Amino acid sequence: MLQATYSEGCPVPDEDQLTQLVTAIYDVASHARRLQSQDPVDSARVGLLYHVRLLGSARPSDLASISRLDLSTVSRHLKELE
Repeated sequence: MLQATYSEGCPVPDEDQLTQLVTAIYDVASHARRLQSQDPVDSARVGLLYHVRLLGSARPSDLASISRLDLSTVSRHLKELE
């Protein structure tokens, strides 16, 4: 877990840790926004559609890799988009 403060002598988080933190913050904000607006559109699903457009056709495992999501999560999102 990362702390929001930095103290002299503390290690600087690596890129993977920062990516995980940003992703977690984005997920929480996205979920809160959907709850507030009752918006049925999940931004993660829109992101998958964006990656499909970039790649042309893609296997779920390719989408999971490029979007940094678990394959089971990608599969669930794709099923909901059908």
